Amino acid sequence: MASAYGQSDLNVSAGYGYQGDPNQRAARSLMLAGTVLGLIGVTNIIQGIGVLAGSKVYPDNAVFVFAGDRLWGWVSLIAGLVTLVVSFALFTRSSKARWIGVGVVAANAVTQLLVMPARPWWGLAAVALDLLALRALVVYGETAPLA
Repeated sequence: MASAYGQSDLNVSAGYGYQGDPNQRAARSLMLAGTVLGLIGVTNIIQGIGVLAGSKVYPDNAVFVFAGDRLWGWVSLIAGLVTLVVSFALFTRSSKARWIGVGVVAANAVTQLLVMPARPWWGLAAVALDLLALRALVVYGETAPLA
């Protein structure tokens, strides 16, 4: 029996076997990591400025592992600026930026874990984004084409 496309043996299964170009997959993963790092950096900068300006970024009954909210405001602001710079550096396809990005993402995950008692849902979301970016940097970092 012929189909509407004129073929009698039309195969519409998903078994076509296309895997994609590994270089394109690596480049997309690094673009994702750079974008996630940029978003994390911007939110850290906004949080840091908000805390230092006296806004209620953290609740009044917030419990920090150590230090107070002013110190965490400065830490968040500086970490956000560094993360934003590394994000832009990742778009230049520098291999050094990849390794610095791994360190920045790991450090941000640790600082989010330390602030997690004050804002648990935000900390959990930030750590999840950090792990996503870390995976993209580590798994596809060496195989992505450099400039």
